[in-house]
Amino acid sequence: VLHASELPDPGTSKAWTSFAPSPEVSMAAIGQALDWAADRRMSVLLDLHGGPGGQNGKDHSGCHGVAEWHEHSVNNSLLVISALMERFGDHDALWGVELLNEPSD
Repeated sequence: VLHASELPDPGTSKAWTSFAPSPEVSMAAIGQALDWAADRRMSVLLDLHGGPGGQNGKDHSGCHGVAEWHEHSVNNSLLVISALMERFGDHDALWGVELLNEPSD
């Protein structure tokens, strides 16, 4: 699941704008953030921060005490990364994609 919960919005007086956690809305939000970065000559590292099922059992992975990503969700994460690269791989502001934050053994 793509989830962009908070992104800075330089086009308004608000410090933060929240986006719904749906793939379509999140992809649009990521595209907008990349466009904002490109307009300011900045680079962006997209971070797949939490894998479905939790990749390390720590609270920052979204599943405290559970680490089932290795067993059930590797293919889902690969689909997300593929979708990100298909849509944004050639974007001028994209510097890279972190494949998964802090996986455990």
